[in-house]
Amino acid sequence: MRTVCVAFYLQPFCPNSADRLCPCTNCPPYTNYHTPPPYVPGLKLAVLPPVGTNLFINLLEADPAGAYGLFSASNLVGATWSEVRQGTNGQTNFTLPYPFTDMGFLRAARTDTPATNTAGMTASFANNDVNTDLISATISGGPASAMAVLVDDTNLADAVWVPFSAVPYVLFGTNDGVYQITFGFIGSDGQTNWTSASVTLDTTPPLLVVTSPTDGIVTQPVMQLQGYSPEALSSIGYDMTNAAGLTTNQQILVLDQFYDTNVFKFTTNTFQGFDIPLTNGLNTITLHATDLAGNATMTNFNFTLDYSSKTNPPLIQLKWPQDGMKVCGSNILWTGSISDPTATVVAQAVDGVGNTNIINGAVGRNGNFWVQNVPLSGGTNTLTLTVTDEAGNIAQRTSPFFKAMPAW
Repeated sequence: MRTVCVAFYLQPFCPNSADRLCPCTNCPPYTNYHTPPPYVPGLKLAVLPPVGTNLFINLLEADPAGAYGLFSASNLVGATWSEVRQGTNGQTNFTLPYPFTDMGFLRAARTDTPATNTAGMTASFANNDVNTDLISATISGGPASAMAVLVDDTNLADAVWVPFSAVPYVLFGTNDGVYQITFGFIGSDGQTNWTSASVTLDTTPPLLVVTSPTDGIVTQPVMQLQGYSPEALSSIGYDMTNAAGLTTNQQILVLDQFYDTNVFKFTTNTFQGFDIPLTNGLNTITLHATDLAGNATMTNFNFTLDYSSKTNPPLIQLKWPQDGMKVCGSNILWTGSISDPTATVVAQAVDGVGNTNIINGAVGRNGNFWVQNVPLSGGTNTLTLTVTDEAGNIAQRTSPFFKAMPAW
Protein backbone atom coordinates (compact mmCIF):
# COMPACT_ATOMS: atom_id res chain seq x y z
CA MET A 1 0.00 0.00 0.00
CA ARG A 2 1.38 3.46 -0.93
CA THR A 3 1.36 6.44 1.48
CA VAL A 4 0.27 9.75 -0.08
CA CYS A 5 -0.19 13.08 1.79
CA VAL A 6 -3.70 14.50 2.07
CA ALA A 7 -4.54 17.88 3.71
CA PHE A 8 -7.66 17.99 5.89
CA TYR A 9 -9.47 20.70 7.82
CA LEU A 10 -8.01 20.55 11.32
CA GLN A 11 -6.26 17.32 10.39
CA PRO A 12 -3.95 16.21 13.24
CA PHE A 13 -0.21 16.60 12.83
CA CYS A 14 1.88 13.49 12.71
CA PRO A 15 4.29 13.80 15.67
CA ASN A 16 6.71 11.29 14.17
CA SER A 17 7.28 13.15 10.90
CA ALA A 18 7.90 16.92 11.08
CA ASP A 19 5.40 19.05 9.12
CA ARG A 20 3.78 15.96 7.59
CA LEU A 21 0.01 16.13 7.45
CA CYS A 22 -0.57 12.68 6.01
CA PRO A 23 -1.53 9.54 7.94
CA CYS A 24 1.33 7.18 8.54
CA THR A 25 1.53 3.62 9.80
CA ASN A 26 3.90 4.39 12.68
CA CYS A 27 1.77 7.18 14.28
CA PRO A 28 0.60 6.71 17.88
CA PRO A 29 -3.14 6.55 18.54
CA TYR A 30 -5.22 9.61 17.64
CA THR A 31 -5.58 10.68 21.25
CA ASN A 32 -1.92 11.74 21.24
CA TYR A 33 -2.25 14.01 18.20
CA HIS A 34 -2.42 17.78 18.53
CA THR A 35 -4.55 20.10 16.37
CA PRO A 36 -3.09 22.80 14.06
CA PRO A 37 -4.95 25.96 12.91
CA PRO A 38 -7.75 25.38 10.37
CA TYR A 39 -6.87 25.02 6.71
CA VAL A 40 -10.21 24.33 5.03
CA PRO A 41 -13.63 25.56 6.23
CA GLY A 42 -16.08 22.97 7.45
CA LEU A 43 -16.56 20.68 10.40
CA LYS A 44 -13.58 19.41 12.35
CA LEU A 45 -12.39 16.02 11.20
CA ALA A 46 -10.59 13.28 13.09
CA VAL A 47 -8.54 11.36 10.53
CA LEU A 48 -7.57 7.91 11.79
CA PRO A 49 -4.66 5.88 10.44
CA PRO A 50 -5.75 3.90 7.37
CA VAL A 51 -6.53 0.23 7.80
CA GLY A 52 -5.92 -1.82 4.72
CA THR A 53 -7.25 0.22 1.81
CA ASN A 54 -9.76 2.23 3.86
CA LEU A 55 -9.44 5.69 5.44
CA PHE A 56 -11.70 6.39 8.43
CA ILE A 57 -12.91 9.96 9.17
CA ASN A 58 -14.96 11.00 12.20
CA LEU A 59 -16.84 14.32 12.59
CA LEU A 60 -15.82 15.90 15.91
CA GLU A 61 -18.36 18.75 16.08
CA ALA A 62 -21.37 17.16 14.38
CA ASP A 63 -24.86 17.38 15.77
CA PRO A 64 -26.17 13.83 15.48
CA ALA A 65 -29.61 15.18 14.59
CA GLY A 66 -28.30 16.52 11.29
CA ALA A 67 -27.21 15.06 7.99
CA TYR A 68 -23.67 15.61 6.68
CA GLY A 69 -21.73 15.13 3.49
CA LEU A 70 -18.03 14.73 2.78
CA PHE A 71 -16.63 16.99 0.05
CA SER A 72 -13.30 17.20 -1.78
CA ALA A 73 -11.46 19.86 -3.80
CA SER A 74 -8.15 20.01 -5.64
CA ASN A 75 -7.11 23.34 -4.05
CA LEU A 76 -8.38 25.81 -1.45
CA VAL A 77 -8.64 29.02 -3.48
CA GLY A 78 -10.44 28.49 -6.76
CA ALA A 79 -11.54 24.87 -6.79
CA THR A 80 -15.16 23.74 -6.60
CA TRP A 81 -16.00 21.35 -3.80
CA SER A 82 -17.49 18.04 -4.96
CA GLU A 83 -19.46 15.68 -2.75
CA VAL A 84 -17.82 12.27 -2.35
CA ARG A 85 -20.02 10.85 0.41
CA GLN A 86 -23.53 11.60 1.62
CA GLY A 87 -24.13 10.61 5.20
CA THR A 88 -27.45 9.63 6.70
CA ASN A 89 -29.15 11.59 9.47
CA GLY A 90 -27.00 11.40 12.61
CA GLN A 91 -24.05 9.76 10.85
CA THR A 92 -20.74 11.12 12.19
CA ASN A 93 -18.18 8.86 10.52
CA PHE A 94 -17.17 8.05 6.96
CA THR A 95 -15.13 5.31 5.34
CA LEU A 96 -13.22 6.10 2.14
CA PRO A 97 -11.76 3.19 0.17
CA TYR A 98 -8.53 3.43 -1.82
CA PRO A 99 -7.57 5.70 -3.65
CA PHE A 100 -8.83 8.22 -1.06
CA THR A 101 -5.43 9.96 -1.03
CA ASP A 102 -5.93 11.32 -4.57
CA MET A 103 -8.72 13.69 -3.53
CA GLY A 104 -6.52 16.59 -2.36
CA PHE A 105 -8.50 18.44 0.33
CA LEU A 106 -11.46 17.15 2.33
CA ARG A 107 -14.11 18.86 4.44
CA ALA A 108 -17.50 17.99 5.92
CA ALA A 109 -20.63 20.17 5.88
CA ARG A 110 -24.30 20.01 6.79
CA THR A 111 -26.43 18.84 3.89
CA ASP A 112 -29.85 19.20 5.49
CA THR A 113 -29.61 23.02 5.66
CA PRO A 114 -29.57 25.54 2.81
CA ALA A 115 -26.17 26.12 1.24
CA THR A 116 -24.56 29.47 2.02
CA ASN A 117 -23.66 31.62 -0.99
CA THR A 118 -20.95 34.27 -0.59
CA ALA A 119 -21.20 35.92 -4.02
CA GLY A 120 -22.72 39.19 -2.74
CA MET A 121 -20.79 39.56 0.50
CA THR A 122 -18.90 42.80 1.18
CA ALA A 123 -16.77 44.21 4.00
CA SER A 124 -16.53 47.81 5.20
CA PHE A 125 -15.22 49.93 8.07
CA ALA A 126 -17.15 52.56 10.00
CA ASN A 127 -14.18 54.88 9.59
CA ASN A 128 -11.41 54.41 7.02
CA ASP A 129 -9.13 56.73 9.03
CA VAL A 130 -8.19 55.19 12.39
CA ASN A 131 -5.63 55.75 15.16
CA THR A 132 -5.42 52.17 16.43
CA ASP A 133 -4.11 49.02 14.72
CA LEU A 134 -7.04 46.84 15.89
CA ILE A 135 -10.42 47.72 14.43
CA SER A 136 -13.67 45.95 13.63
CA ALA A 137 -15.17 45.52 10.18
CA THR A 138 -18.81 45.08 9.22
CA ILE A 139 -19.69 42.19 6.93
CA SER A 140 -22.79 42.49 4.73
CA GLY A 141 -24.41 39.38 3.32
CA GLY A 142 -23.71 35.78 4.15
CA PRO A 143 -23.19 34.04 6.43
CA ALA A 144 -20.21 32.14 5.08
CA SER A 145 -18.90 28.76 6.09
CA ALA A 146 -15.56 30.39 6.90
CA MET A 147 -13.60 33.55 6.25
CA ALA A 148 -10.01 34.77 5.90
CA VAL A 149 -8.33 38.16 6.28
CA LEU A 150 -5.15 39.29 4.50
CA VAL A 151 -3.32 42.54 5.30
CA ASP A 152 -1.23 44.04 2.47
CA ASP A 153 -1.04 40.58 0.91
CA THR A 154 -2.28 39.79 -2.59
CA ASN A 155 -1.37 36.10 -2.46
CA LEU A 156 -4.69 34.42 -1.75
CA ALA A 157 -2.92 31.15 -1.03
CA ASP A 158 -1.65 32.73 2.20
CA ALA A 159 -5.19 32.85 3.59
CA VAL A 160 -5.85 31.19 6.93
CA TRP A 161 -9.51 30.22 7.16
CA VAL A 162 -11.29 30.86 10.45
CA PRO A 163 -14.91 30.66 11.61
CA PHE A 164 -17.19 33.30 10.11
CA SER A 165 -17.96 36.48 12.08
CA ALA A 166 -20.29 39.27 10.96
CA VAL A 167 -18.17 41.80 12.89
CA PRO A 168 -14.58 40.54 12.73
CA TYR A 169 -11.62 42.35 14.26
CA VAL A 170 -8.69 43.15 11.99
CA LEU A 171 -5.14 43.59 13.28
CA PHE A 172 -2.68 45.37 10.98
CA GLY A 173 0.70 47.12 11.27
CA THR A 174 1.81 49.77 13.73
CA ASN A 175 3.34 52.16 11.18
CA ASP A 176 1.22 55.08 9.97
CA GLY A 177 0.05 54.72 6.39
CA VAL A 178 -2.50 53.06 4.12
CA TYR A 179 -3.24 49.35 4.56
CA GLN A 180 -5.11 47.18 2.06
CA ILE A 181 -7.35 44.68 3.84
CA THR A 182 -8.57 41.71 1.79
CA PHE A 183 -11.45 39.57 3.04
CA GLY A 184 -12.18 36.10 1.75
CA PHE A 185 -15.45 34.23 2.21
CA ILE A 186 -16.27 30.65 1.32
CA GLY A 187 -19.74 29.14 1.27
CA SER A 188 -20.92 25.63 1.92
CA ASP A 189 -21.17 25.32 -1.86
CA GLY A 190 -17.38 25.59 -1.97
CA GLN A 191 -17.32 28.89 -3.86
CA THR A 192 -15.08 31.71 -2.65
CA ASN A 193 -15.57 35.48 -2.81
CA TRP A 194 -12.83 38.06 -2.23
CA THR A 195 -13.34 41.74 -1.47
CA SER A 196 -11.04 44.45 -0.18
CA ALA A 197 -11.09 47.82 1.59
CA SER A 198 -8.35 50.28 2.51
CA VAL A 199 -7.69 51.74 5.95
CA THR A 200 -5.38 54.63 6.85
CA LEU A 201 -3.61 54.39 10.19
CA ASP A 202 -2.89 57.86 11.58
CA THR A 203 -1.61 58.23 15.13
CA THR A 204 -0.23 61.78 14.79
CA PRO A 205 -2.31 64.70 16.19
CA PRO A 206 -3.14 67.38 13.60
CA LEU A 207 -0.84 70.37 13.24
CA LEU A 208 -2.46 73.82 13.54
CA VAL A 209 -0.70 76.86 12.05
CA VAL A 210 -1.95 80.45 12.57
CA THR A 211 -1.12 82.74 9.62
CA SER A 212 -2.96 85.90 10.76
CA PRO A 213 -2.42 87.87 12.92
CA THR A 214 1.31 87.33 12.52
CA ASP A 215 2.19 89.50 15.53
CA GLY A 216 1.30 88.85 19.15
CA ILE A 217 0.54 92.56 19.63
CA VAL A 218 -2.77 93.64 18.08
CA THR A 219 -4.36 97.10 17.92
CA GLN A 220 -7.96 96.18 17.06
CA PRO A 221 -10.54 94.83 19.53
CA VAL A 222 -12.04 92.38 17.02
CA MET A 223 -9.80 89.78 15.39
CA GLN A 224 -10.12 87.55 12.31
CA LEU A 225 -8.04 84.50 13.24
CA GLN A 226 -6.80 82.65 10.14
CA GLY A 227 -4.68 79.53 9.70
CA TYR A 228 -4.44 76.06 8.22
CA SER A 229 -3.91 72.39 8.99
CA PRO A 230 -2.02 70.03 6.63
CA GLU A 231 -4.75 67.39 6.99
CA ALA A 232 -8.53 67.21 6.97
CA LEU A 233 -10.27 67.98 10.26
CA SER A 234 -13.48 66.57 11.65
CA SER A 235 -13.88 69.46 14.10
CA ILE A 236 -12.13 72.66 15.21
CA GLY A 237 -12.98 75.38 17.73
CA TYR A 238 -11.41 77.65 20.32
CA ASP A 239 -11.53 78.73 23.96
CA MET A 240 -10.68 82.27 25.08
CA THR A 241 -9.17 83.45 28.35
CA ASN A 242 -8.69 87.18 29.09
CA ALA A 243 -9.49 89.84 31.69
CA ALA A 244 -13.20 89.41 30.96
CA GLY A 245 -13.14 85.70 31.93
CA LEU A 246 -13.27 82.36 30.12
CA THR A 247 -15.27 81.56 26.97
CA THR A 248 -15.33 77.98 25.66
CA ASN A 249 -16.30 75.99 22.58
CA GLN A 250 -16.42 78.87 20.13
CA GLN A 251 -16.81 78.13 16.43
CA ILE A 252 -14.08 78.09 13.80
CA LEU A 253 -14.94 77.31 10.19
CA VAL A 254 -12.93 75.37 7.59
CA LEU A 255 -13.14 77.61 4.52
CA ASP A 256 -11.22 75.67 1.89
CA GLN A 257 -9.52 72.34 1.26
CA PHE A 258 -6.84 71.41 -1.27
CA TYR A 259 -7.08 67.88 -2.70
CA ASP A 260 -3.65 66.46 -3.55
CA THR A 261 -3.96 63.98 -6.43
CA ASN A 262 -0.50 62.59 -5.66
CA VAL A 263 -1.60 61.19 -2.29
CA PHE A 264 -5.37 61.18 -3.00
CA LYS A 265 -6.44 63.08 0.08
CA PHE A 266 -7.11 66.62 1.32
CA THR A 267 -3.94 68.31 2.54
CA THR A 268 -4.03 72.08 3.14
CA ASN A 269 -7.23 72.92 5.03
CA THR A 270 -7.62 76.65 5.71
CA PHE A 271 -9.76 77.84 8.63
CA GLN A 272 -10.93 81.12 10.15
CA GLY A 273 -12.39 82.29 13.43
CA PHE A 274 -14.63 85.25 12.61
CA ASP A 275 -15.03 88.40 14.70
CA ILE A 276 -13.24 87.22 17.84
CA PRO A 277 -13.68 89.91 20.52
CA LEU A 278 -10.58 90.90 22.53
CA THR A 279 -10.10 92.88 25.73
CA ASN A 280 -7.23 95.13 26.79
CA GLY A 281 -4.15 93.18 27.80
CA LEU A 282 -3.41 89.48 27.30
CA ASN A 283 -5.85 87.28 25.37
CA THR A 284 -5.07 83.55 25.24
CA ILE A 285 -6.79 81.57 22.50
CA THR A 286 -6.69 77.78 22.79
CA LEU A 287 -7.34 76.05 19.48
CA HIS A 288 -8.63 72.48 19.76
CA ALA A 289 -9.07 70.25 16.72
CA THR A 290 -9.69 66.59 15.89
CA ASP A 291 -8.65 64.89 12.66
CA LEU A 292 -10.55 62.18 10.77
CA ALA A 293 -8.77 59.41 12.68
CA GLY A 294 -9.77 60.85 16.07
CA ASN A 295 -6.40 62.34 17.07
CA ALA A 296 -6.84 65.57 19.07
CA THR A 297 -4.67 68.69 19.36
CA MET A 298 -4.79 71.67 21.76
CA THR A 299 -2.53 74.65 21.02
CA ASN A 300 -2.32 78.05 22.79
CA PHE A 301 -1.80 81.37 20.99
CA ASN A 302 -1.34 84.66 22.90
CA PHE A 303 -2.44 88.06 21.60
CA THR A 304 -2.05 91.31 23.55
CA LEU A 305 -4.46 94.15 22.76
CA ASP A 306 -2.44 97.37 23.08
CA TYR A 307 -3.48 100.75 21.62
CA SER A 308 -0.30 102.60 22.62
CA SER A 309 1.22 102.34 19.15
CA LYS A 310 -1.99 103.29 17.39
CA THR A 311 -1.56 107.04 16.88
CA ASN A 312 -2.72 107.53 13.28
CA PRO A 313 -6.43 108.00 12.49
CA PRO A 314 -8.13 105.63 10.03
CA LEU A 315 -7.88 106.33 6.31
CA ILE A 316 -11.10 107.12 4.42
CA GLN A 317 -11.87 106.40 0.78
CA LEU A 318 -15.23 107.40 -0.74
CA LYS A 319 -16.85 105.20 -3.38
CA TRP A 320 -20.22 106.80 -4.08
CA PRO A 321 -21.18 109.58 -4.30
CA GLN A 322 -17.88 111.37 -4.92
CA ASP A 323 -17.25 115.06 -4.19
CA GLY A 324 -19.36 117.41 -6.31
CA MET A 325 -21.53 114.75 -7.95
CA LYS A 326 -25.10 115.58 -8.90
CA VAL A 327 -27.60 113.08 -7.58
CA CYS A 328 -31.37 112.80 -7.62
CA GLY A 329 -33.79 111.67 -4.98
CA SER A 330 -34.46 112.73 -1.43
CA ASN A 331 -32.36 109.95 0.22
CA ILE A 332 -29.09 108.32 -0.84
CA LEU A 333 -26.78 105.49 0.21
CA TRP A 334 -23.28 106.76 0.99
CA THR A 335 -20.55 104.11 0.60
CA GLY A 336 -16.79 103.84 0.88
CA SER A 337 -14.06 102.06 2.83
CA ILE A 338 -11.90 102.73 5.89
CA SER A 339 -8.60 101.19 6.97
CA ASP A 340 -9.89 100.01 10.37
CA PRO A 341 -13.02 97.82 10.20
CA THR A 342 -13.51 98.13 13.98
CA ALA A 343 -13.94 101.91 13.84
CA THR A 344 -17.34 103.64 14.03
CA VAL A 345 -18.77 105.73 11.19
CA VAL A 346 -21.18 108.68 11.61
CA ALA A 347 -22.48 110.90 8.80
CA GLN A 348 -23.76 114.48 9.13
CA ALA A 349 -25.90 115.99 6.37
CA VAL A 350 -26.49 119.78 6.28
CA ASP A 351 -28.73 121.26 3.56
CA GLY A 352 -28.63 124.77 2.12
CA VAL A 353 -30.77 126.33 4.88
CA GLY A 354 -28.87 124.73 7.77
CA ASN A 355 -31.05 121.70 8.52
CA THR A 356 -28.80 119.05 10.05
CA ASN A 357 -29.27 115.26 10.25
CA ILE A 358 -26.99 112.72 12.00
CA ILE A 359 -26.95 109.14 10.64
CA ASN A 360 -24.95 106.20 12.04
CA GLY A 361 -23.21 104.03 9.47
CA ALA A 362 -22.22 100.37 9.44
CA VAL A 363 -18.81 98.79 8.71
CA GLY A 364 -18.11 95.30 7.38
CA ARG A 365 -15.17 93.16 8.47
CA ASN A 366 -13.41 94.02 5.17
CA GLY A 367 -13.54 97.77 6.00
CA ASN A 368 -16.33 98.70 3.59
CA PHE A 369 -18.86 101.10 5.12
CA TRP A 370 -22.35 102.25 4.19
CA VAL A 371 -24.62 104.98 5.50
CA GLN A 372 -28.24 104.43 4.53
CA ASN A 373 -31.03 106.97 3.95
CA VAL A 374 -28.92 110.11 4.00
CA PRO A 375 -31.52 112.90 3.48
CA LEU A 376 -30.88 115.55 0.80
CA SER A 377 -32.74 118.76 -0.01
CA GLY A 378 -32.75 120.81 -3.20
CA GLY A 379 -29.58 122.79 -3.80
CA THR A 380 -26.24 122.28 -2.14
CA ASN A 381 -25.85 119.71 0.66
CA THR A 382 -22.72 119.34 2.75
CA LEU A 383 -21.95 115.83 3.99
CA THR A 384 -19.35 115.13 6.65
CA LEU A 385 -18.13 111.63 7.53
CA THR A 386 -16.56 111.12 10.97
CA VAL A 387 -14.57 107.92 11.67
CA THR A 388 -13.39 107.11 15.21
CA ASP A 389 -11.20 104.11 16.11
CA GLU A 390 -11.00 102.35 19.51
CA ALA A 391 -7.90 104.35 20.49
CA GLY A 392 -9.85 107.61 20.10
CA ASN A 393 -8.20 108.69 16.84
CA ILE A 394 -10.62 110.64 14.63
CA ALA A 395 -10.67 111.14 10.86
CA GLN A 396 -13.14 113.33 8.96
CA ARG A 397 -14.04 113.77 5.34
CA THR A 398 -16.33 116.62 4.16
CA SER A 399 -17.97 116.66 0.74
CA PRO A 400 -19.72 120.05 0.32
CA PHE A 401 -20.71 119.81 -3.31
CA PHE A 402 -23.54 117.24 -3.42
CA LYS A 403 -26.55 118.69 -5.24
CA ALA A 404 -30.00 117.19 -5.02
CA MET A 405 -31.75 117.13 -8.41
CA PRO A 406 -35.44 116.38 -9.01
CA ALA A 407 -36.23 112.73 -9.73
CA TRP A 408 -36.78 111.98 -13.42
